Amino acid sequence: MKLIFKVFSFALFLLVAQFGNAQIQPGVEYDVYFLAGQSNAAGRGDAAELPGIDGGIYEPNQIDIQFYWRKTLSSANGNLVQDEFVPLQPDSGQGLNNPSGHAVEFGTEIAMGRTIADAFPNRNIAIIKYAHGGSNLHTQWADGGSMYNTFLSVASDSLNDITSAGATYNLKGFAWTQGEADTGSTANSLAYEANLTSLISRVRNDVFGGEQANVVVSRLSLNQYNNPSAEVFNVRAAQVAVAEADPAVDWLDTDGAEFSTYNINNPIHFDANGVISMGIAFGDAFVAQDFLLGDVNCDGAIDLLDVPAFIDAATGGTFNLKSDINQDGTIDLLDVAPFIDLLKGG
Repeated sequence: MKLIFKVFSFALFLLVAQFGNAQIQPGVEYDVYFLAGQSNAAGRGDAAELPGIDGGIYEPNQIDIQFYWRKTLSSANGNLVQDEFVPLQPDSGQGLNNPSGHAVEFGTEIAMGRTIADAFPNRNIAIIKYAHGGSNLHTQWADGGSMYNTFLSVASDSLNDITSAGATYNLKGFAWTQGEADTGSTANSLAYEANLTSLISRVRNDVFGGEQANVVVSRLSLNQYNNPSAEVFNVRAAQVAVAEADPAVDWLDTDGAEFSTYNINNPIHFDANGVISMGIAFGDAFVAQDFLLGDVNCDGAIDLLDVPAFIDAATGGTFNLKSDINQDGTIDLLDVAPFIDLLKGG
């Protein structure tokens, strides 16, 4: 993905934040996605670079997508109005100006929302974000932990806003971008698999009402480390193991060059291009999961159960959602939509 640097008018962001409030509409049904984690979930993307990414398709004010977030660092992070739904836009990022000079920052919600909305143009999309830089899974996001309790509060308040406006919602997915803070000790890194499994179970119970919600986890990227420790590899392995054990959980491989990071001496944070790439990957994964868990041919079986036999018949291969049968560089989970179209006749 080519990144073109351009000067962006920050006054536009201030106008959008002040006057761009799109209220939840009564009688409308919203597909709701949650974003959570630490600083790369909050986002360190420099919004000044957005007009140069992908030809400027990530508009600063995406009025067809609703967005809700809550600050984590008081006045230190993003300036976007919080605790109410507004059009999807930047300025809810980590906001510590590190690297310096980012007056407005954004996270993966920008590209994730656009990807999902473009895939399902007849649906109404809402994204809810709560992320805290430096937060750990072993304590702060554990059952009863401070970050997890706040996340539950954000989920409850935002969903209540939808229903109080006379609208309804479908809870569609949960995106998790975290792990760096659990690489500080061998014990915490080795406990990550059990802790992540617990988090997913609790989110499904506490937010999704016991439903087997779709979950996407971004695996720690090797681009984030000059000399990755054994603990980094422990967390990476744990993230994959959790996804492999649950058909409704997927993991993102963020080792590619498109998942670019900042300062070579401290590359822990993804830059604007990397944040957009991760947002696209999240969106693609949720779209694929949505297809797989539907029943497009109305045979009484979810598409997840139909697709393997269909692809086996078409390719003579053995289908696995994490494999790459057609060797196009994309796991089969993200290739599924065209097969679904064939399965349903278009």
